[in-house]
Amino acid sequence: MNTTPEMQKCLLALNAVLVMARNMALEDGCSERVTRLLDHAELMPILLADPSKTEAELLELLRAISPEFPLVSEYALDKYGRGWFTGP
Repeated sequence: MNTTPEMQKCLLALNAVLVMARNMALEDGCSERVTRLLDHAELMPILLADPSKTEAELLELLRAISPEFPLVSEYALDKYGRGWFTGP
């Protein structure tokens, strides 16, 4: 699959949010938190698919989840910053 470097970084950030949501789902009593996190995550593909949207808007969304989900935000921004196939 051929995507631009910018799209690759955005997809890595989305992947990071989904991985963290899955991990949270495995914890007892976290269903409401997972739901709130996925409310944010469901907007990410919409931003990626809209050519009028910018990377800055995606980064703003990732930063907006930080107050409630600081580890998720940090992990997603780290994945975004490192780019594609950089290893763990």
